[in-house]
Amino acid sequence: TGIFEDIHDALPWSCEGARAVSELDYGGSAPARVVFRQLGAEEDAEGTEDADSSADAGDLGDPGACGGGEAADSTGEGEGGGNGEDSGDAFVVAVREELPVPVMLPCNFARAQLYSYTSLSGTHAHSDEPATEDEEGDAVPAPVPASEAIASREGDAAPESATALGTAFHRLAQQAIERSEQGALYIPGEAAIAAQIQKEGLSTGQQERLRQALDRWLASDEAARFAAYENRAAEVPFIVQVPAVPSDGSAAGGGESFFLEGEIDGLADNGDGAAFLIDYKTGGRDDETAGELDAKHRLQASCYAYALMRAGYTSVEAHFLRIERPSAENPRDPQIVPYRFETADLPALEALIIGKQKEATA
Repeated sequence: TGIFEDIHDALPWSCEGARAVSELDYGGSAPARVVFRQLGAEEDAEGTEDADSSADAGDLGDPGACGGGEAADSTGEGEGGGNGEDSGDAFVVAVREELPVPVMLPCNFARAQLYSYTSLSGTHAHSDEPATEDEEGDAVPAPVPASEAIASREGDAAPESATALGTAFHRLAQQAIERSEQGALYIPGEAAIAAQIQKEGLSTGQQERLRQALDRWLASDEAARFAAYENRAAEVPFIVQVPAVPSDGSAAGGGESFFLEGEIDGLADNGDGAAFLIDYKTGGRDDETAGELDAKHRLQASCYAYALMRAGYTSVEAHFLRIERPSAENPRDPQIVPYRFETADLPALEALIIGKQKEATA
């Protein structure tokens, strides 16, 4: 069951009648002889079938390759059938119970206790997309409501993805870090930029935004600061177990422990226990206040800092970079939303994360 068509494609036997014999040239000394026979629900000891019961063999498969509605299967018999002539003993492939496809289950048990900052914040759960923002400044997965994040392209019928620009920028920024030398980030070439434009299907407007964002970031003082670190890495994954009850003894806990996962856009250090991380943000609004931006990204910064300090860092400085907007303090930089954490903050960060997980599962 389930492989009938594949077998027929490999051994294209004749499907005429309840039993047919055909030949297949496979490059041997003589053609192979292929026997097609519709099996009934019961067969006698000699392998002969009851012609009246052939329509009752529905549990043996669907002969889709032959376009018939009756069940069928192939056997290892030669032309002589089950009487021992020209072949060995006949056999019937056993019917197996069809198990549910894992991706169709209502719950993916493999990820039941895994949380990212996006699932804790209630924006979108377990997204593999980079942390991007739409024109309203909200983190969104693809697809998203047309009124919020999809704009029509003039002269182009295809919709404009809200996450495509961020994805393209993240991949190019990743290359800039991974191929960097201390003191200078690598500048991706035109071929790399064109490849990302093609891969993500960027509109003309998005292509211009991508190039402007890359130019702003790679020429910035912030990029030079990141490149000056001794150790630099891009798209750094992490997973850390979070206890059910906060270590500070607060009442925010309950339930079972879980795992916090994520991927840091850029991470640098000088081997002294102090981590410096960056996270790129596309989109957003011009009228967002410093307080609004701090609140928007604080949970993500807290999750990253918690994971890094649990891994051994003694302090974490996190800069969230709005790479499409210049800094008011330094026009050479993108707008920066800064955070700083010390090991003394670990209990509070843990309590925050446990509380958010409890809210997400309530």
